[in-house]
Amino acid sequence: MIILPDKIIIQIPKTGCMSRMSEYGVNPWFKINDKCNAVTYYDAGDAPLPSIHTPYHLIPKKYSHLPTYTYVRNPWNRTVSRYYYSKKYYKINVTFEEFINKQYISEEHKTYHWGPPSWKQQTDWIGNNTICYKFEECNFKYHLLSSNITNYNNEYTRKLIDLVGDYYQNDIIKFNYLPEKV
Repeated sequence: MIILPDKIIIQIPKTGCMSRMSEYGVNPWFKINDKCNAVTYYDAGDAPLPSIHTPYHLIPKKYSHLPTYTYVRNPWNRTVSRYYYSKKYYKINVTFEEFINKQYISEEHKTYHWGPPSWKQQTDWIGNNTICYKFEECNFKYHLLSSNITNYNNEYTRKLIDLVGDYYQNDIIKFNYLPEKV
């Protein structure tokens, strides 16, 4: 999460978090600028937050008065992105079908409930009044860690589309997402 003087941006994994942090100048991995008066996961005042990926219900009390914003992403595209991210950074060795069928998380990340390997629905991250923007409608100034996949739909069979739809039913209903045609 990014805590700014006038708002909080909840960072849901695989929705452009690195790009957003860079735009606000608070990305510890990609220093593009340092012109932001913000508190991030590594300094939230009284106690550090568990991760840049911290859900609404863990906002420190001293910031709970601020409005919250986030970005959401088509669940099917987000799943493909998470799969390739997990292959690259967590060295998983499973097929895309196994990844979905088992809701796969590598052994060392089984307790990492709120990070990129998480299968949590995006609705689990937000509060009732969180303002949500769609990833697909954003024009990021910096696009970091892009997976370079041009057609997420190529990864799916009808069965896998249905499974992801079942896993992310709340996201699909709340944010009006549909799978692309197979």
